[in-house]
Amino acid sequence: MPDFRIVEIVFDDTKVYYRYETVGASTIGGEQTPAYQQDIILNHFRSAAGYRGSPTKVESAALVASKAVGRVVQTLSGSKAQARSTKNAWVTKAHADGNYEVLNTQSR
Repeated sequence: MPDFRIVEIVFDDTKVYYRYETVGASTIGGEQTPAYQQDIILNHFRSAAGYRGSPTKVESAALVASKAVGRVVQTLSGSKAQARSTKNAWVTKAHADGNYEVLNTQSR
């Protein structure tokens, strides 16, 4: 059974954000049926923006987005460091592909 999921979230078909999640502990609806429903994704990031004085890039994108699509692009077993590294590889690939504005700004 995998320990982590790498999730790709695309806002309004123009911006992408990658995150890793622990299987069984999703905060954006990964355990829901169907998984990663638009309203759950948007509400998660919009709520997070309300807790900060200055929203992050992904929170700002969610505040104005009319559409959000989340999907699992990879599952893996291992450590958080491995999950973070794998997520960062997806971010690097997205930058190289140039299809979307990449919202990831740091390794978290």
